[in-house]
Amino acid sequence: MAKKPGAAPQKAGHDETIVLLPRAELPDPAGIDERIDANRYLIQALDEVERGLLELDHVGEFLNEFIRGLQSALGCSEAVLVMHDPVGQLQASIERPISSPEELLFVSDASELYELFNEGLRPIWVDASHPLSSSSEVFSGWSEGYLFPVIEAGVLVGVVGLGHPSIEVVQSDLDLELLFRFIARSSLSLQRVEKIQQQSHLLHIDPVTRLSNRYGLLADLEREIGRTHRADQPLSLSILMIEGLAAYHNHARRHVESMILSKLATQINASLRVTDSAARLDHAAFAVVLPNAPSAAMPDICWRYEKDLSGLRIDNGSGGFVEVAIKIAWLSVMPRQEKVPTSELATRMVSFAIRASENGISGDISAEYLP
Repeated sequence: MAKKPGAAPQKAGHDETIVLLPRAELPDPAGIDERIDANRYLIQALDEVERGLLELDHVGEFLNEFIRGLQSALGCSEAVLVMHDPVGQLQASIERPISSPEELLFVSDASELYELFNEGLRPIWVDASHPLSSSSEVFSGWSEGYLFPVIEAGVLVGVVGLGHPSIEVVQSDLDLELLFRFIARSSLSLQRVEKIQQQSHLLHIDPVTRLSNRYGLLADLEREIGRTHRADQPLSLSILMIEGLAAYHNHARRHVESMILSKLATQINASLRVTDSAARLDHAAFAVVLPNAPSAAMPDICWRYEKDLSGLRIDNGSGGFVEVAIKIAWLSVMPRQEKVPTSELATRMVSFAIRASENGISGDISAEYLP
């Protein structure tokens, strides 16, 4: 079982750290080799986690790998990352599912986190003889382990809890300082990932409809192919072709086309299930990704789309109305049965959807799909 260090790191000026250990807790020369081996292991383990984090560009994957990596490095039976997320922005940026959502929590009020560190923002050890002085609900069942503050620019933005460590690698304040600095660097890396994801998000959005564009559709399909493959579920893609928009697809009337598409996008988006996602496929077609929607259910699903959208009258901005008429095609696959990589399957599905749109093909086109 990991040992509680003797003294917490003390911060000095000029952003330096002075570590003072009582003489009684200085390493025994007889065990110095074991001490060096333990420290070398911790350095190498954290370095491996950090290299893995640098390869990630999605917030959810980053946070998941961060907490799982620390848990593995210290041999902890449980690990929790609690982040201060006052307006829900961080949680909303998690586009992909977390493998263990109970390990990642968000709080809107940071006061509960500050109560954990009433003696200063430094790592603390919790056990039967050193119970929490806070009434924190998040760590109410915490019986033994470390709590590390996550700090950005001197402000507490989160807490890392590493419970019941089984590997004796944290034996002194030097090791605590190593972990503390690793967590601080990871917080900065998270900011980098957030910026990358925001930029990627902008590249994947159609400016007229605010839905995904083709690049976003590919990303949505890749995500859902992976998810339905793991669950051995079907995945369907519907293509909603808007008829009569060709007359507006020119410079003089482009504003009318944009108005029609925007209102249709709002209508389509409102009809989606929580798991569905919509995209603009081309200038007069939308695509809807439908996880766990078998081919047998698609006629009814598409009929509802047609019922909701066909005959819809949209103001054309000049005192008249445009009456919407649509044709719908759909394509269903079983990702686990497809013998191609995820990215290739997604690309083929999008290409086939575009072909159906360009040729005005409607109905079930799964049989014509060539995997």
